[in-house]
Amino acid sequence: CLFFAGITIATNRTVPASLRAKTNGLSMVGGSISKGLGPIFAGLLVALSFSVPNKEVTQYGALFIWSTIGAMGVLVYFYIDILAARARQVQPSSAEEGTSI
Repeated sequence: CLFFAGITIATNRTVPASLRAKTNGLSMVGGSISKGLGPIFAGLLVALSFSVPNKEVTQYGALFIWSTIGAMGVLVYFYIDILAARARQVQPSSAEEGTSI
């Protein structure tokens, strides 16, 4: 839950005021999709990591799970950082310069 609140705050700070409604809507859709697909992905990840017939691989199942989740977190961080850098390059129009929240 904290992640989705942080994304909403970061989105509102990096997007021009004229695009905030669309961006917040897309953020909510993305949050809903990830909340729906998250348990499916996690179950698949656990099932795959512990169902390998080779015992040498199976003993590292938890390491595989946490490594995959960590790698996904790092990728999302860099993706958001790239999007924020692109948003900073956009110059606000004269109508948006007077608005500050």
